Amino acid sequence: MKDRKKEKNTRVNLLIVAFVLLVVTKIIGNAVIGGLAVAFAMAVLASVITARIGEFMRKRKEDEDV
Repeated sequence: MKDRKKEKNTRVNLLIVAFVLLVVTKIIGNAVIGGLAVAFAMAVLASVITARIGEFMRKRKEDEDV
């Protein structure tokens, strides 16, 4: 149970960092940093989606075993 909570906190922290990078980029107006921030945000989003799919598949497998 602790691992799940720690994993969720890590996701939240990564999403906050991505959002802050996007906001700072908007303020500064640098296109290169903006591109990197968008790429980082997309990578974080992909990891969150992958984690949710993994959780869904694990729950489904547990239900089939029972």
